[in-house]
Amino acid sequence: MTVFKRQRQHVENQVAFYASFVAHDIQHLGQLQALIFDNVRENIGHGYNNMSGHFTAPVSGTYVFHVTLCSYKMGVSGEFFAFLYVNNEPMARFLATQPYQQSSQMLVITLKANDIVVVKSSVLDQGYIGHAFSSFSGFLLYENDSLEIVG
Repeated sequence: MTVFKRQRQHVENQVAFYASFVAHDIQHLGQLQALIFDNVRENIGHGYNNMSGHFTAPVSGTYVFHVTLCSYKMGVSGEFFAFLYVNNEPMARFLATQPYQQSSQMLVITLKANDIVVVKSSVLDQGYIGHAFSSFSGFLLYENDSLEIVG
């Protein structure tokens, strides 16, 4: 059996989202609490859930994610930490050493359909600034496609 991989010339499924905290600050988060970016400006493909904070990949492919967090209240350690998780595995880390400091990460990663991406607080009792200073976005760069030829 020979497997040929090909890259499509265009994206058949369109997937893109942008969400932020808008009118409020988030305080007193629990350790490993999912951050819920409640103001969804775009949700093409309906991958982002503003009730859980999870992005669920609707199709297999290579995705790009970007997160910006602005610290409000520092954790017990005097620093603010968060992670971008893919299927419960931390992939990108956010750090701020003083209040009102922003931390950003961009991640390019290949996902399978139904893989989950979420931003989680990692320190008890910290907080984030709303008013669109903190945001979570992502899009499908291209779909992965494999063509099996049997013979």
